[in-house]
Amino acid sequence: MTIQRTKEFVEADRYLYDRMLFSKGFATIDSAMDASYYGNWADPARLVLFSYIEGDCLTTQCDTTEEFKAEILKVCDWLRLNSTLYGIDPGVKATAKKPWEDLGLSDLLH
Repeated sequence: MTIQRTKEFVEADRYLYDRMLFSKGFATIDSAMDASYYGNWADPARLVLFSYIEGDCLTTQCDTTEEFKAEILKVCDWLRLNSTLYGIDPGVKATAKKPWEDLGLSDLLH
């Protein structure tokens, strides 16, 4: 089991990733810190977490659902300590909540 992290810098804003990732099945991890320069997204099917922070892009690819769940909980715990975590928004599709529920993370959905 390994977690692969990829870092890059992109001169853009979070709205580029809102449009691009949400349409590909990613959910947003919503917090009071969200702004044009900050955001987090996650895809439980691909086991990927993506963060955009002032142009810095961090993609975390997990090999197992256990690793993915642990990474999601780390991000959510950090947001609770440093901001306000609103929760994970899986979108409006009826099937979008199930992968999160299967991971045992339904309490984080909003």
